[in-house]
Amino acid sequence: MHSPAPDSLRLPRPWFPSVQFSRAFRLIGTTNLFLFLSLWFIYGFLINSDNLKAFRLQQIGVEAIGERGHFYLEGSKSAQLQPLGDTFSHDGHIYPAKQPGQFMAGAIAYFFLHKLGLNYVEHYLLTAALVTFLTTSALTALAAVAVFRIARDLEDDLSSIRWPLITALIFGLATTVLPYSGIAHHDAIATAYLVLAVYLALRLWPANLPPQAAAWTAGGAGLLLGLTVTTSMLPFFMVLVVGAFFISLGKWKLLLPFVTGAIAGLAPLLVYNGISFGNPFLLPNVAGKYPDTYFHLNWSNFTDKLRFYARFVTLYVPVFWLGLAGLICLWRKHRRESGLFLALILVLSFYILNIDSAGTCNYGPRYLLPAMPFAAIGIIGFRHIRLKPAQFALSGLVIAVSLYSIFVNVVGAMHGAMYCDLGRFALIPYLDAMTHGQMRSFPLAAWLFFPAILCYVPALKSLSEPRFAAAISLLAGIFFYFSTSPDQHVFDYTHRIAQALLSGHVGLLGSPGSWLPELVPVGKEYYSVFPLGAVLVNIPTAILQKMGLVRSWPARELAAALAAGCVYFFYRLSHVAEMSRARRVLVSLFPIFATWSWCNLGFAGAWQIALGFALLGQAACLYYTLVRRNPLLAGVWFAVAFGNRTELILTLPVYVYFWLSPAAGGPSDDSLPPWTESIWRRLGAMRPRLIDLSRFLSIPAILLLFTAAYNLVRFGSVTDFGYARIPGVLNEMWYRYGLFSFHAIRWNAYEMLFRGMIDMPEFPYLRPTAFGCSIFIASPFLFLLFREGGKRSTLCWIVIAALTLFLWCHGNTGGWQFSYRYGMILLPWMFLLIVENGGRKIAKSEAALFIVSVAVNAIAVYEFLWAKIIRV
Repeated sequence: MHSPAPDSLRLPRPWFPSVQFSRAFRLIGTTNLFLFLSLWFIYGFLINSDNLKAFRLQQIGVEAIGERGHFYLEGSKSAQLQPLGDTFSHDGHIYPAKQPGQFMAGAIAYFFLHKLGLNYVEHYLLTAALVTFLTTSALTALAAVAVFRIARDLEDDLSSIRWPLITALIFGLATTVLPYSGIAHHDAIATAYLVLAVYLALRLWPANLPPQAAAWTAGGAGLLLGLTVTTSMLPFFMVLVVGAFFISLGKWKLLLPFVTGAIAGLAPLLVYNGISFGNPFLLPNVAGKYPDTYFHLNWSNFTDKLRFYARFVTLYVPVFWLGLAGLICLWRKHRRESGLFLALILVLSFYILNIDSAGTCNYGPRYLLPAMPFAAIGIIGFRHIRLKPAQFALSGLVIAVSLYSIFVNVVGAMHGAMYCDLGRFALIPYLDAMTHGQMRSFPLAAWLFFPAILCYVPALKSLSEPRFAAAISLLAGIFFYFSTSPDQHVFDYTHRIAQALLSGHVGLLGSPGSWLPELVPVGKEYYSVFPLGAVLVNIPTAILQKMGLVRSWPARELAAALAAGCVYFFYRLSHVAEMSRARRVLVSLFPIFATWSWCNLGFAGAWQIALGFALLGQAACLYYTLVRRNPLLAGVWFAVAFGNRTELILTLPVYVYFWLSPAAGGPSDDSLPPWTESIWRRLGAMRPRLIDLSRFLSIPAILLLFTAAYNLVRFGSVTDFGYARIPGVLNEMWYRYGLFSFHAIRWNAYEMLFRGMIDMPEFPYLRPTAFGCSIFIASPFLFLLFREGGKRSTLCWIVIAALTLFLWCHGNTGGWQFSYRYGMILLPWMFLLIVENGGRKIAKSEAALFIVSVAVNAIAVYEFLWAKIIRV
């Protein structure tokens, strides 16, 4: 006979997993983590300065507990942490008219942040953002996972996660939850607690859990329900419904752990009330006499609120209506679950329709926050419709409505949830403000970028090379956007002239303003000294402004797009050599984030944007010349490059060589018979390469002709770009020998190669001067230039030398800059050298130098663009 199985293995039959279930479980486990981290980082990216300042009461309560160990609010040393609205006096102290759960959760996060040296007084935005990220953002992302798991349990096909995942994403991104995920808000935190409690309660019904697991699950559900009430009274009646649902399960042995958990969850509230008001059952809104949240029946108020919420739901979160319809579809097969969700939504609706308050300042229907997850779960109900045409139509409807809801709520999350003109749809004024350049700052965006990338590494690995390059460039552009502050965007010379061209003029008719000295007055017009190409690339932004889509030059967005484009083409250009994907990523990020390009392009003035276009144009031209040969596209990008930096015309002979030489990838002469000596036969054999060369030269030749005409119309000479005509420019000391002179070489060489940094007594301890710094200090990664190897090393060094000599002859070394901004045009050729003289995998020296270079340039970005440490 077989010996009896040990007790630890005596699981009920349903707990023995099949192979299909095991595969699904692994898939679900990975999806849970990926979903949580994705939403958590998205919420973190969207935490903005406006919300952190407007909702500072939440942070004041955290600071009072964390810094002074008491619940009343007064006593902070910071002026911005003084209590204002939603507070009341009691026994000589000021208290918030809020449940204490949000403050207690935040105080736990603040305890650890304070140990790391952060505090509200000295680092308010960063500290408040981290407290929010570790509380509301994390709990909301966890709630989305709970929504996903509930929806998966309601899915007929256990191996499919598509619709459950859509349901979770709709909850996390397409509802009012999103704008409030970046605020340490009591209703958002309570909503997360409630969803998690419902998930645990549902686990107790169909699953035959082992006794110990069931007890812990019941205790957890009770604890979360208690914490829900401790944090907000808004979902109080929903908590009662969940409690009634638990009792209806008939799990009487689990009643004790459930009640024990509920008491533990309520204990912080009772302690807070007892200490603050002398009565554990005296709630803050009652002690403060806030009757606008008291339930009362009034028909006029009921109908007013009904119209108000119907309008708000339709405008801000129309996917809510689809969720309600889906819950009705779910009723046929899952009556208990759909009945629970409908009951939760109904009791909350009945409560908020019978109170006076609708929330003084909201973005969307804030009082419906606790109902959002259960309405979102209803989307899974459409899976139970069997008619294929109906399924197809409903799928399209869900996608369309969800995309609209996502757009509305992303705008709210980016611009702020403190919107008080409730009679007007907030999306319109928000979009108007954003297109007029009124953007918030996002304190955590730059810090979360690299951790977020690590989360997406498994997904990125499966992408094809073009898609992978696009994904990396998109992430790089997003990071660049949030990490820079365009303090020179007002110098919009090229954008203004692009607007003039659209109006039929080559110059400005009126005075441009004293801050734009490089607009040259000739007669009644003011002409730019930038070449024509730099103006033409701004035609799209001028059109956008003419259409009313932007009010001013979108310099920050343009700089970020250029950074993303450079990363894309440098990644694609790295295919000139065999190497691992990891090394391709490293070398593609190097020209932007491991050099002075990061800081200088981040200034986003017309000069820096022109350099960015020149960098992008060269990278793309080299890619279409050396990797994916396309002479017409290569010519277009070469025109972009030299159209923005005229000196790049010096590289033309190298491109001619690339297109004519078989060694560069063109057709070989090996097909010619050895006895062929006729020059005409050889020219005939070269005909395909000559055709390619003519295609390559066609667009640059057209741009040259138009540039000559442009100069002739403005200044009467095809070679006069107007720089010497800038009033007083030739009187400046660095131009005493002319705009270009060999006398300038010594000064330029010093600024580019030998100028060091200045030490400081406090962090970050080093700072560059405002007018130059050695490129090898700014980017130690460039020491890799001197490794041996590389089949094009001679050509690259010739180009670098020729361009450097030209730049050194210019009288001005670059003005206000980090390191040597003109050197950005050398980076594509330096890139080729480093790509080809390295190995297949990332060398330790490459990794170390890259990290140091990124750190140096991050410090420069901080000092120039954010802290404003660098001054004249």
